[in-house]
Amino acid sequence: MIYRIGFSIILLGVLLYVVSHAVDINELWQTLATFPIHQFILLFAISSFIFLLKTWRFALLLKNSQIELTRWEAIRVYVAGLATSPLPAGEATRGVLVHHETGTKISKTTGSIVTQAYLELFASALIALVGSFFFKMIELPATLAFAILLIVALLLSSRRLVEFIFKILPDKKFLLKLSRRLRLIQKDVRDNLLDDDTHLPDKVFTSTLGISLITNVVGGILIMLIANNFGVQLNVIESLFIYSAAMLIQGFSISPGGLGFTEGGMVGLLLLFQVDFTIAVSIVIIFRLVTFIYSTLLGTTFLAVFYGKSLIQGRMILNKGAKA
Repeated sequence: MIYRIGFSIILLGVLLYVVSHAVDINELWQTLATFPIHQFILLFAISSFIFLLKTWRFALLLKNSQIELTRWEAIRVYVAGLATSPLPAGEATRGVLVHHETGTKISKTTGSIVTQAYLELFASALIALVGSFFFKMIELPATLAFAILLIVALLLSSRRLVEFIFKILPDKKFLLKLSRRLRLIQKDVRDNLLDDDTHLPDKVFTSTLGISLITNVVGGILIMLIANNFGVQLNVIESLFIYSAAMLIQGFSISPGGLGFTEGGMVGLLLLFQVDFTIAVSIVIIFRLVTFIYSTLLGTTFLAVFYGKSLIQGRMILNKGAKA
């Protein structure tokens, strides 16, 4: 984890260096200064709505695993988890928080956590794939990302495939341990997504995928509003595509929170839509401020206020989440 954080800081430094030499910093600050301050209220409200949609999705998956949370408990758990979402322990931390709220074994939350993370990427990949039919310049990466996620779906659902893969691999202890862990995850994920009788996607999958698609649409509206305030007339389709692509880049990135990669990818996509470089950088800065920075600060506040006492008493939530 330390290496990833260090790498992301270096990468972000390189990105800032490139930006500082590619754009006039004074011009960039002047452009940012033109953004209406009152618009931040709306943007933060939209970001909060996205968090609520994701909380709803998480609660549905937990309920399907016979883990009941009240609405307020679900909001507390999901938002507090945003504090560590940029790090590898992000999703696992939510499992520890669910355990803290309900006493449920952390292992029982695995299916919901893995399914949620998968749906997040799958919905974005699906939109990016559809968008690639209109924006040919990203057809190859969009198709590749979707293909990878289909392979992951097979690994998460096909017991025979997993058994075959580990059968042809060397007989090593860590591989055997990984095989057992993957089989347990498979069972949990299948329970969340597939009907026991037909082995086809069930209502929970349809509902949670639908919520995931809606979050992308709302995220696209967020980008459109930011762009429009800078005088850039991006339409909903273009904005939706940029948001989905950004979520994919963040999801596949090796750096915490996609630092460096997400920003660079978004600027590149905006340039493909003929947006001025300085304005493109400004759009990305505002977007990351009202999403990534805001979510991390909000999550840290929730974690400190609602779970701080447990942390102080030595519950070590973050360490447990990292090991889960």
